[in-house]
This record gives sequence, structure tokens and C-alpha cells, in this order.
Amino acid sequence: MKTIKVLITLSIFIIFLSCKKSDQTKSKDSFSIEEKSQEKSSENSNMLILTENTLGDLKLEKGMPLDELKIKKLFNNLSVSKNIGEQDGPNYFYYKIGTEAILTTPNTENEILSQLWINEKSKVSDEYGIKLGMIYSDIEKRRTNMNISTEHYHIYLYKEGSNIVYEMSLENYNGPDKEEYSLEDIKNNNSKVVSIIWK
Repeated sequence: MKTIKVLITLSIFIIFLSCKKSDQTKSKDSFSIEEKSQEKSSENSNMLILTENTLGDLKLEKGMPLDELKIKKLFNNLSVSKNIGEQDGPNYFYYKIGTEAILTTPNTENEILSQLWINEKSKVSDEYGIKLGMIYSDIEKRRTNMNISTEHYHIYLYKEGSNIVYEMSLENYNGPDKEEYSLEDIKNNNSKVVSIIWK
């Protein structure tokens, strides 16, 4: 009889312990799921979106004055630096916003917005969901009837009335340089977005 009582007590104790362990595992699982979801939403909230008129909290307007302190305040989670760019034409100022974007002026005489560039390591997406590295078919799904233009052998896709332009590469193109490339060249040569430009 004593042996049966001991066995019953021991069984109850083991059941109690396994229930407690199961609750702890569930609690850990739900914590890690919650933690992952918080990380994801924090990652998304830190991601900048370029629209036709804004980059994050910065309102974009052609010819608007650029102020270094204001830019630093709006992008306080990123390093902002003001530099001088050199080119064949006049030198210009550019404001580098981390690795996400570059604001440029027409020259060093006028500190006004000329263009915004997204290139290299940027994770910025535009309001249409287009990012660096996407191919022509990705763009076509999101923005139909794009136009193409070639300037100094650089190829751009654009839409009338839009401020956002895509510079395209020609990954597998083996033909001669052209003054004008066609949409067929873009479609057939694994062309990718190498820059997103607001102008």
C-alpha cells in the first residue's frame, strides 16, 4: 500500500514538473516570436521610403534651400556629411545621408536642391516598391508604360509627370555603344536598377 502511495505521489510530481517545463517553453517561444516581430517592425520603421515629394520626413521640392542642420535633425539616426563634388561642369555641394541617399546642389554658389540620388548600398525603396538591383520585369509589374532615354550612354527609365527616374545597367549587352537604347535592349540583357534619382 505504501509503495502505491509513493508511486502515485511520484507520478503527480513528475506530471507537475513536465507541465511547468512545457509552460516555460511556451513562454520562451512566445517571447522569441514577439521579440522577432518587434525587431522586424523596428527594421521597417527605420527603412526610408522615397515618394514623389518626400524622403522620409524631408519634403522634396526642386530648388528648395538645403540646410545641413535641418537635414541632420531629420535624419538623426544616420550620419550626415556635407561635401564638395567635382565634375566637368561646376563643382557642387552634396549631402550624404548615411549610405541611404545623396542630395546634390547645382553648384557651390546655390545651396538649393538639384537632385537626390539613391545608389550603391542603399536599402531605400520608392513608393512603388522599386529598389536597387531590381530588373526590368520587376519595374514593369509596378509601373507600366515606362519611357526610356539615353544621355551620355547612361540609360534611364522614366514616366511623364513623375519625379522618380531609374538608371539601368546592361548586364549582358555585347553590342556596340548606342546613342539611343531601346526597351528591347533593357528587357533582353538582364538590365538592373543601379540608381534611383529624384529630379
